[in-house]
Amino acid sequence: VRKDASTSPCATKLPPAQSSKQPSIGPPLWSVRLSRASLFFTQHRYLLTLAIVLFLTYMSLVNLAVNALECHDRPVGGVSYLEADLSVQCFTGRHLSVVGGAVALLLFVGAGLPLSIFVALRGAVDRPSLRFMSDGYRPGLRWWEALVLLRKMGLVLAASLVTDASSQVAAAMLVLVPSVVLHVHHKPFEQRRFNILETLSLSAMIATATLSLVFLRARGGEQAVLEGRDQEVDPALDGIVTGLLVGANGLVMVLQALVVCRAGEGSGPASAALSGCMSRRREETSRPVLSNKLGTRPSIAATLQKHSSATMAKSQASHAADESKARRGRNVAEVIPARASDKRV
Repeated sequence: VRKDASTSPCATKLPPAQSSKQPSIGPPLWSVRLSRASLFFTQHRYLLTLAIVLFLTYMSLVNLAVNALECHDRPVGGVSYLEADLSVQCFTGRHLSVVGGAVALLLFVGAGLPLSIFVALRGAVDRPSLRFMSDGYRPGLRWWEALVLLRKMGLVLAASLVTDASSQVAAAMLVLVPSVVLHVHHKPFEQRRFNILETLSLSAMIATATLSLVFLRARGGEQAVLEGRDQEVDPALDGIVTGLLVGANGLVMVLQALVVCRAGEGSGPASAALSGCMSRRREETSRPVLSNKLGTRPSIAATLQKHSSATMAKSQASHAADESKARRGRNVAEVIPARASDKRV
């Protein structure tokens, strides 16, 4: 009996066959998880409702949390008191629980909502259910509203938690200057006029903060103003600074009004839908109506006109029927004597 070659001690052992399958190259795991979270967010309606409510109340919630952390800048007897309630000592006793809730609110709403917007709207895929936050932005930058919310929160934190005027302006600059640079570089809006308007608006905010700080320094500083030891400022300088501040902010407001008034002149789907809705609304409002407690009913004049038209139509139909009967009677009267004469002949 011949032995199998595989059982022979002199048989050469071959290396195990390597798998011919190559490792698949795909998106990273974190990208897949973000996509799944975005899909889950857009498919569940209750989360969409929650996002709308949080988006509309975002600044109110951030202000509420900041007010719970804002302490008076002048300690009394070495003790700081809460700015919103001077009977509460800061960071002691019951205020510690409020501080925990305020910090949690800032983390989960102040930073969590912009992060959720970025996750849901990143990429070039359009989300129709979230179009109230992404409409108007270029594809690929539909998440830009997240940066806008973070900028607003940063300005609120700089104005509330920083007490010194110079430090407030410096903190505001740390928020506004990068915002201007990013906006000018990326130009997130689809329409050029919105990009220009946003740039002017941010520039006006920077100019307002800078000129206000210069004017405060000219009067001797914040401490001198608070203690009533401020210096007299040249009326010409006062007028120039005031004019620049009012002019810059007034120009931005006028341009915003013009852009809003001309927003419906575009040819996009939103403009077409808006114009169609307005035309239907004009047609509905042009009809004479009378509103009462039971709802909207036709007016009395319209009802009378409709009733008179129906009565006139009925009378015309009755008159036409009478004429038709009379015509048939005359024809019968003419036919009968003719038949009788024919029979006599």
